[in-house]
Amino acid sequence: MGKLGASLLNFIAKSFMANPSGMLIVTTVFGWVTASTAQIISIARNPKYTNEQKNFLLPQELSDAAINIGAFFAITTASKKIALKMFQTGKLVPKIVSEYLNKNENLRKQVGKLDFNLDKYAKEDKLFPKNEYECCRDLFTTGVTVGAGILSSNVITPIIRNKMASNMQHTYINNKDIIEQELSKPAKLPLNKATSMKI
Repeated sequence: MGKLGASLLNFIAKSFMANPSGMLIVTTVFGWVTASTAQIISIARNPKYTNEQKNFLLPQELSDAAINIGAFFAITTASKKIALKMFQTGKLVPKIVSEYLNKNENLRKQVGKLDFNLDKYAKEDKLFPKNEYECCRDLFTTGVTVGAGILSSNVITPIIRNKMASNMQHTYINNKDIIEQELSKPAKLPLNKATSMKI
């Protein structure tokens, strides 16, 4: 492995070692982008498709890609933030962290407030059960992210995608019918200036 490969692995490790749910989102979005790009290129270069078919299929594939990627990223990112906030504010923590909070009345009063962040105590307080807290936090946020990704990919995006594809198909058929009707009309010949002149 060269220097470039080692640098890339170091970057990934530093960026996602404490953020597995973030890595899940980034790698999945990258996979969606790669797969969608390959699909669009294959349609554009396929000689079996006519230009008319490509004019319909390419916009449909682009809209599918936008829906898949956009919905997945938005839903998983929002779900991850909510799950993370629940842990950071102490609303959902393992028993050992709850016991730590109960020993300190000032901390106990802060639980649930949006500006309260247990990550700070995990870094600064040696008595804080850091390993248990971070392990449960990362496991929970990753689980929520996976669940949100499944919901997005298998329930939400198919509904949106099918609705959009139906609208696009309807518009395409209407436009095609209008064009065919216009082409089927007899051509209007221009009046001959010589014959149209009054005598």
